Amino acid sequence: MSSLLPRLPILLLCAALLLTGCVSKTRYDQQVSSAEQLRLQLDRCEEDRGQIKTSLADAQASLEQALVEQQAERERLSGIYHARVETLQQEISAQQQKQRQLEEQRQHLQQLSAELQRNLERERIAREARLAQMSSTYNELVGTLEKELERGELTIRQLKGQLTVNLVEKVLFASGTAELTEEGYRVLRQVGGALKKVAGKRIRVEGHTDNRPIKASLQQRFPSNWELAAARASHVVRFLQQQSGIGGEKLEIAAFGPYRPVADNATPEGRAQNRRIEIVLVGDDDTGAGTADGPATD
Repeated sequence: MSSLLPRLPILLLCAALLLTGCVSKTRYDQQVSSAEQLRLQLDRCEEDRGQIKTSLADAQASLEQALVEQQAERERLSGIYHARVETLQQEISAQQQKQRQLEEQRQHLQQLSAELQRNLERERIAREARLAQMSSTYNELVGTLEKELERGELTIRQLKGQLTVNLVEKVLFASGTAELTEEGYRVLRQVGGALKKVAGKRIRVEGHTDNRPIKASLQQRFPSNWELAAARASHVVRFLQQQSGIGGEKLEIAAFGPYRPVADNATPEGRAQNRRIEIVLVGDDDTGAGTADGPATD
């Protein structure tokens, strides 16, 4: 049946001719030729339609494949995008956390700096107060002991917040003894009255001697200059505590014997200067001992 379809127009044409009556042979041949051309055109159209259908199918398949690939690429890019977004969010969170920490550190440093400035200011005020008090004590001692200073019986030295009263042996003790003389009591009473007013300082009493050995008659009591220096310093400390009313927690004793000379022991004058009691006012952070260098008031 399908083989008759292409020839259907020709058969219809022939039947029409037969129905209309007789026609010339030339006319007939023309009609047949025209019908054959129409058939060929129809065949070509049918061929073209098949090719177009095939092309459409191929195009449809290609389009579907492209859509699948595009969807896969879109999902891949979307995954990369979300991963990068998540990474960036994590980095932003980390930076924000770091920024908060830095801000906290900055505020902490500001607080420490402010506290340091306050401490420095308090220390400056306290230092100025101590220096003022030390200067007041120095001035009071100089005024009170003016005659003794003029006679060279003692010196008073103020250096770097440390005040030293240097009393020579002849003012306080008889030669070879550790008992205070009447003159020694008088001088110490004046010194103690001024030192009692000092706050925030320790009072260290140092005993010093020359390098001459102890006389044989005194060796039973003072086997060496160490014992003599310590005994003299001890008597001065006991006087300052009991007679001047200075608290024992503020008092210290140090004995150096002949090992901290301030003059040459080769001369009588030098040995006389080395036989001395030094009363030193020191701060709580000063652990040193001995004579401070610097100008003295004679």
